[in-house]
Amino acid sequence: MTMLLITFLALCVAGIVFSVMPVLPGPPFALVAIMLIPLWPDLPVPPDAVTWWVAGSAAVLGLLITIIDIAAPYLAKLYEGVLGKSSRRAAIGSSVGLFVGALLSLISGCFGLAAPFLAALPIPLVLITPFLGALIGEATIAGPPDESPKQRSQRMLRSAFVQWLGLLTTIVLKVGYCLVLLPVGAWLIIRIWSS
Repeated sequence: MTMLLITFLALCVAGIVFSVMPVLPGPPFALVAIMLIPLWPDLPVPPDAVTWWVAGSAAVLGLLITIIDIAAPYLAKLYEGVLGKSSRRAAIGSSVGLFVGALLSLISGCFGLAAPFLAALPIPLVLITPFLGALIGEATIAGPPDESPKQRSQRMLRSAFVQWLGLLTTIVLKVGYCLVLLPVGAWLIIRIWSS
C-alpha cells in the first residue's frame, strides 16, 4: 500500500507542477496515477466495479481536460470576435511571464532575495506575470499604420487580457483536476486495502 500511495502522490504532485509550468502537460500524470490504482500488481484483492468505475471516469475526465488544453489555442481563434484577437508574441510573452513569476516566487520564498514580501504572495505573482508578459509581447508588434496611441493601448491591453484569461482558465482547470484526484485516489487506495 505504501509504495502505491507514494507513487500515486508523486504523480499527482507532478501533474500539479506541470499544470502550472508550461513544460509538459500536467493532467496525463494524474491520469496515469489514478489508473495505476486498479492496475497495481500487489493489490490485496482484485479491483471491484466501483474502483474501475471511479478510476475510469477520472481518467476519461483527465483525457478530456488534456484535449481541451491542447485545443484551447484553436478554440480561441474561433471566438476571437468576442474579446478580440491576440498575437503569437503575446502568447509567448504570457508563457514566459508564467515561468518568470514561478521562478521569482521560488527564489523569493527560498532565499528571501529581491522582494521578501513576495514569498507570502507566490500565487498572486504567478497570476500577474503572465499578463505582464503578454502585454510586453504584444507591445513588440507594430499595429496598423493609422493606429492612434489610444487604439494601440487598447489593442495591447485586449490582447494581453485574452492571453491571460486563456492561460488562467486552462491552469485552473488542470490544477483543479489534479487536486480533486488526490483525495479520490487516496480513498480508492484505502478502500482496497481495508476490504
